[in-house]
Amino acid sequence: LNDNSFAQYTTSTAMQSDSVSHKIVKSPSGVDTVITFYAADTVIFNLKTKKMLLKGDAKVDFKVQKLTAAIIEVDFEKSELTALLSRDSNNKIIGIPKFNDGGDEFYGEELTYNFKTKSGIIKSGETQMGEGFYYGDVINRISENEIYVSNSYYTTCDAAHPHYYFGSKEMKIILNEKIFIDPLIFYVEDIPIMDIPFGLFLPINKGRRSGFIVPSFYFSSSRGVVFEDLGFYWAASDYWDTKFTTNLYTKGGFILNNETNWALKDIFSGNSQFSIGQTRQSLDDEFKGEWKINLRHKQTFSPYENASIDLELTSPDFNRNTSTNINERVRQRAYSTAAYSKTFENGITASASFQNDQNIITGEYSGKVPLTLSVPQIYPVKKIFDIPTSAWYSWIKDMTFSYRFNADYSFNKTQLTSSQQNGDDITYDTAFISNQSSRITHTPVLSVSPKLGRFTVTPGVNLMANNFFRRMDKSYNPVDSSVVESYTHGFFTEYSYSFSLGASTRIYGIFDEKHRLFGFIHPNTFGIKAFRHTYQPNVSFNYTPDFSEDKYGFYGTYYNEKLGQEVKYSHYEKEGGMHPSSQLQKRIAYSDMHSFEIKKAGKDTLPDENMELLRFGFSTAYNFAADSIKFSDIAMNFRTPAVNFLEFNGNAAFTLYDQIKVKNPNSDIETYRKVNQFLISNDKGLVRLTYFEVNISTSFSSDGFIGSTTFGKDTADADSAKAIPEKTLGDKFIQRDEMPVKDGDIFGENTPGYSPITFPWSVTLGLKFNYNNAIVNTITRLLNLNATFNCTIADTWKVSTTFQYDFINWQLITPQINLTKDMHCFDLTASWYPSGYNRGFYLRFGIKSSQLRDLKIEKRDSPIYR
Repeated sequence: LNDNSFAQYTTSTAMQSDSVSHKIVKSPSGVDTVITFYAADTVIFNLKTKKMLLKGDAKVDFKVQKLTAAIIEVDFEKSELTALLSRDSNNKIIGIPKFNDGGDEFYGEELTYNFKTKSGIIKSGETQMGEGFYYGDVINRISENEIYVSNSYYTTCDAAHPHYYFGSKEMKIILNEKIFIDPLIFYVEDIPIMDIPFGLFLPINKGRRSGFIVPSFYFSSSRGVVFEDLGFYWAASDYWDTKFTTNLYTKGGFILNNETNWALKDIFSGNSQFSIGQTRQSLDDEFKGEWKINLRHKQTFSPYENASIDLELTSPDFNRNTSTNINERVRQRAYSTAAYSKTFENGITASASFQNDQNIITGEYSGKVPLTLSVPQIYPVKKIFDIPTSAWYSWIKDMTFSYRFNADYSFNKTQLTSSQQNGDDITYDTAFISNQSSRITHTPVLSVSPKLGRFTVTPGVNLMANNFFRRMDKSYNPVDSSVVESYTHGFFTEYSYSFSLGASTRIYGIFDEKHRLFGFIHPNTFGIKAFRHTYQPNVSFNYTPDFSEDKYGFYGTYYNEKLGQEVKYSHYEKEGGMHPSSQLQKRIAYSDMHSFEIKKAGKDTLPDENMELLRFGFSTAYNFAADSIKFSDIAMNFRTPAVNFLEFNGNAAFTLYDQIKVKNPNSDIETYRKVNQFLISNDKGLVRLTYFEVNISTSFSSDGFIGSTTFGKDTADADSAKAIPEKTLGDKFIQRDEMPVKDGDIFGENTPGYSPITFPWSVTLGLKFNYNNAIVNTITRLLNLNATFNCTIADTWKVSTTFQYDFINWQLITPQINLTKDMHCFDLTASWYPSGYNRGFYLRFGIKSSQLRDLKIEKRDSPIYR
């Protein structure tokens, strides 16, 4: 048979039948199944010898076992398969034998397998388990689960000739259970580095498995010998596992750690981390108790109902005394959150959460527990009335109403420091003050935006109501000039309302072929097709009553004899949230946005390109009801979105009013206060700059500027790199066979000609300038440069550095230099912090594989390991 031959040979039990009886005859091979054979070239079957020869992409399928090779010989008398590779006319290897046994693949130069005994031999065989590769000169499978390997090695390096491996003359593998090795020798570049002269057995179970965790260790002058991550991992079930580890310092104490993970499909997942111990920086220091708790959990009850928790609590010095990570060491805050939300079928959403912000250095904290109920937008007019679309008042049907309910419980603890002068000595006293508050807020929203011609009009009615559970009253104590606060518990309500009316439009200024500048200047003169200025003004009026009047009862007053003035206060100011205004407001506000755009002609057949050159805006307000200083400050913001290699944005603030010097009669301290006098009336100009900030950033490399237009190219390159097919296990046989022999180069015959030396590099720079002159005689400035530099010295050597420089104080802030060396299956990383609190370095040389990540050499010099 030839030309894509196909055959089926049935070795199942033969049944001979007549009208009287049935006689069952067993196959002489002892195999009770169907074997399928295939060959692209030739299939030869000899009935006399009961042998079959398959050539050219030969395949044999037998139950869950599959065999492919260039040549396969089948001996049905002995129930044996023999697979061989072949070579083409160019002496290249083709058809490497591959044996797949229920998903486990074996490659070899020659393979023999017996159906009856389920045993076989592979010469120069190799297989992969997880991240690792097993190789042996002879792999002898004596049963379905037991394999003997001679002159074997194990490695995670995928090179044809691995850079490192664990070798052994004898190895026994019990599939999916354990491996016996005797002896074990660790080789790097074929040089024996370590020899364990006695036999070992290691588990090779697939998936997670329990076992001891081998620690890493290093030396520290302050803490002695450090054993890190010594412990035990317990794979408790398919749904959760846990890990117990410890860090031991022979001079500096210990830290006990536990990390637990849990998950169940898409229902829930989470993890917890607990750490506790004692540390010290030197033998002369006292031990300090350290602890840390992290808890994270997410649970989905349904697509419309879920919950989450993220809890973090820690002792003040835990990060600084235990972590070598610079970002962890400088952290001063810990955040904790928990949330639950549910959306009902009618669109109403309910949620509850917990939030806590802890200063782990001072012990201060603040948090709250908000409850929220949101009713989605409804169209009350549209549902009640049938308004024709053609009517001039049809816009009223688009009126919407929504409602939001909030209930908040807040708590905090703050630190107060007071000082007392005793002669030449100053005594400081620190105290903590705790406070709790609670409130309920109702926020109905009614909105509509009618469009009248070219203008969009937005009327609005803002309503708000708060419920409180206590009321505060203040009184002045003339004995010690203190203010006494007293509370009355009950159920109290305050409310507020305001009215607003806004109008906005959009105006365009065009300069193109039809609308020429000054009537005769063509845009082509400036190399563009058109120019457009877009002006978007917005004017609004807001009216808010003065809710501090006695008829509302929301505010109280007391007379401060020391200051000689009446002091107004809110009865509910300690409860947080928004409170009714204590001043009458008749406020008109103005804001605008200016956008300048150009249109450039496209090259060849490409469409024209629109480009925005600059965008900036102004805003200010005028309060008719104010008795003085009616104008608010003028705010300005700007940015340039057009330049793809440069980010440029900023903002500024200006005031129209002057400031005068005022002396405090009690302390004789002079300060400046804004007065109701325009600068221009005092011959000081029209406005004064009080705040200005500008941010400039750019990125460029050895290939030019890096802008938004290059991001697509990088992404495409990355995608094309991912599209390159990965090399299979069998490719390593071909690579070894075709690996060229490197000749010596004593006289330079094999040295390549001149090639230019390139060092690809990239730089990212960010400059921030800040100017603050809110008070006339006080000016603060900030000028910081942030820089990141990356350079590829060679294909495998990379250098990067980041730093921040303060030009005002002439100070270098948090500099960091990183060096990485990619050595295929090894990596070398070095980080150096030349100055600052975390001054030091970290060096690591080890294997990349996650399975053997603990095989490493580390050297570090940081504040806690010196």
